[in-house]
Amino acid sequence: MSTTPQPKGTLYKGSCHCGFAKYTIRLDFSTPPPSLHGANATKCNCSICHKLGTLLTDPGDDGSSTFTLSTPAEKDLGMYTFNTGNVKWYFCPKCSITLYSRVDGVFDGVGEMHTFRVNVLTLDEKEDGSPVEDLKSLKIKYWDFKDTLGFPEAPLDAPANGGVW
Repeated sequence: MSTTPQPKGTLYKGSCHCGFAKYTIRLDFSTPPPSLHGANATKCNCSICHKLGTLLTDPGDDGSSTFTLSTPAEKDLGMYTFNTGNVKWYFCPKCSITLYSRVDGVFDGVGEMHTFRVNVLTLDEKEDGSPVEDLKSLKIKYWDFKDTLGFPEAPLDAPANGGVW
């Protein structure tokens, strides 16, 4: 009998502002995934990330074993996409808070990507009711898509031109 390994980390509860959209996600802030280059979360200065004000983290998979959308069904969330349509931003249709994004397809000329990112700012508490880590304790790195042609090799340790802390 084979067993599927359980994802590591802490189970968090998250939601939008109004509470219509709720989810759980397993995250391990003590061991950042390779995609975040040693950070727990990333910010970006591209037009969409900057204007949304997201702080994104990677659960280390495509969301299938770490993320559960409790309410509503994904088809009932709002979804925004632009340009090639390969990055899908999911948000509450009532209060407009962006919860997560998925990339499926070619991203900015780097080839085929399949990623999942959740907006850390929508985490409410740990499953046991204890508070989420203080955001000041998280290692944050910064992507520069505003002044970079193509996909940057790695995120920066400080915000680039037009980025915010």
